Amino acid sequence: MMESTWKRVIFTVLMGLVVGSTGFYESQSSIHTLNKDNFLQVLQTNDLWVVEFFAPWCGHCKAFAPEFTKAAENLQGLIHFGAVNCDVEKELCGMFKIEGLPTITLFPSELTPLPDNPENFIKNPIVYPGARKASPLVRWAVQQIPKTVSIINDDTYKEKLEENDYVLLVSNKETVSNLYSSVALTFKDVIPFFQAHSSNELIVSEFGTTDFPSVYVISDGTPHLYKGDLHGDHIRQFIVQHIDLSGHQRSPGANRNDNQQAAKEFKSNPLYFADTDEVFLEACGELNLCFIGVLDPADPLHETRIATLNELNDKYQRINFVWVDGPNQFDVKEKFYLADGFPQGLILHRGKMRVKVLMKAFSVEAISDTIDMVVAGSSRVTPISELPKFKQVKEDL
Repeated sequence: MMESTWKRVIFTVLMGLVVGSTGFYESQSSIHTLNKDNFLQVLQTNDLWVVEFFAPWCGHCKAFAPEFTKAAENLQGLIHFGAVNCDVEKELCGMFKIEGLPTITLFPSELTPLPDNPENFIKNPIVYPGARKASPLVRWAVQQIPKTVSIINDDTYKEKLEENDYVLLVSNKETVSNLYSSVALTFKDVIPFFQAHSSNELIVSEFGTTDFPSVYVISDGTPHLYKGDLHGDHIRQFIVQHIDLSGHQRSPGANRNDNQQAAKEFKSNPLYFADTDEVFLEACGELNLCFIGVLDPADPLHETRIATLNELNDKYQRINFVWVDGPNQFDVKEKFYLADGFPQGLILHRGKMRVKVLMKAFSVEAISDTIDMVVAGSSRVTPISELPKFKQVKEDL
């Protein structure tokens, strides 16, 4: 499986674990079911993860499940929540020395060198010590969000805003919110984040700020005002839409290996062709959006459609692009409520089981407009009940 994150963390201990994971959180879009195949996502990002190790037969686990769900829903967009079924993932739970159930841990942003291999790094989980209730868990988790935002004012902003690419929040609050801190953490050592109080008249005038809070993403010196809802994932998508992360390296001395290659590895996936369930699930992960082009290979403009998707794939760093053979994958049309004819397109968030069908022409401009509206939270999305099943198409000799 290809890495689509900018952080490269070698964690070879995971290799060889038993595949599979089931549990009573699988219907919760705010909680990711974790197993040996996808646990690397916990370790390969700056983001914080709260992970519960549980078993379905455990009475305390059953009692805690509604509270854990409440906490996950409360912190959507700030902190990821995951669950590991220790009945299935015995070796994974053993690797983290899980003794009692449920055990709630937080995987921090910081990486620690492996004792026997200091050139490689691992995240050391912190065990939650509090009551098994949503409120104390939420309070404890947000306290673990590192503060990486720099405060600027009228006297210092000219000196500090020397970067061509950065993010600025102009707010009427003196303190940095947990939401903004969590977004900044995602891009730690890659993009600088700043905050200025609304009383700073020079900054307010410079950016023409009229509403507070206002988030600006500055790309190549040009500010872009974020106009969507204040949801962490939407702000992150807006940032990667406007800043080309492939041109950034981590700050010297950052606690990561392979600094020179890290930013380049942020988007390493090519355009996918999904002809099996496995490829489709790889292309459309649970955490990020993916765009699906439903095409007809017999269309005289097929190569033009593929070129369109390749151009978009290069443009959007954190969105994977995939195309499917529409005439041969009829279940795609059924499950995603598509109209007749090709080409068709849609944006899928598999973790939330929501889609936005492309209602415009199949072009770079029209698809970009649709993606931008979804990212900004200004477009209505449709819930789906299940994903399509792909059938293997036999090729003629």
